[in-house]
Amino acid sequence: MQDIESVKPERHEFWVLYSGELSILENKDVRDAMIKYGRELDKIEKGQKNIDALEFLSYNLARACRESLKKTWEPVPLDDIPQEMNDSN
Repeated sequence: MQDIESVKPERHEFWVLYSGELSILENKDVRDAMIKYGRELDKIEKGQKNIDALEFLSYNLARACRESLKKTWEPVPLDDIPQEMNDSN
């Protein structure tokens, strides 16, 4: 079991992402997972819950972000990228 103070930089980073960059990925599933995680983290920061309560919620948030990326971003196929640079370009 980790102590809540041992993850202070990570907690700060979550709240920064929560207020900004995670919105890039925010569909309904990501939003719901962010809110659930944020509510539990808030309770833990207030000493009302144990930090272990976040493990499952963290996984759910990561999965929601991954699914959102899969649905909205189409990576460039590697076959379309030449293996060698052509000097004539």
